[in-house]
Amino acid sequence: MLACLLREVQQKLQNFICIYEIIKLSIMKTSSFILILSNDGKSKLADNIISLGYQPRTNNRIEAVLHDIKHKCYKIIFLDFHNIPIDALEFIFNIRDIDSLIPVIIVNGAIEGHEILSKEHNVFIIQNTQKDIADALSKHIPNTA
Repeated sequence: MLACLLREVQQKLQNFICIYEIIKLSIMKTSSFILILSNDGKSKLADNIISLGYQPRTNNRIEAVLHDIKHKCYKIIFLDFHNIPIDALEFIFNIRDIDSLIPVIIVNGAIEGHEILSKEHNVFIIQNTQKDIADALSKHIPNTA
């Protein structure tokens, strides 16, 4: 009788662990761990990230993005290079003043000296393809791919 009760408790515990893992993965994918700076509220970049099962936060105001980085927990920042009329290098250094480790992904753009930025400042340049975005997300937000 005790062995039967123990098996029942183990089964319920195993079910609880499975449910916990499913909820944890769901929370990670739907939480705003991803921030996009883009002038276009409905950008192709955001659509690509959403199609991968994530819910990014998009903002078009530089000051608001820097404020969010200071006060919220983001795992990755995407810059939609075609849609931002700013000096990307200056913006990256502003981010680095706040958080020296957060990955910054520049989409569809180029910055002179990007090899140095990649190596020393955790800045990466990708194309706006689902594969490149999925690779960046799986690299910088582990356990969500």
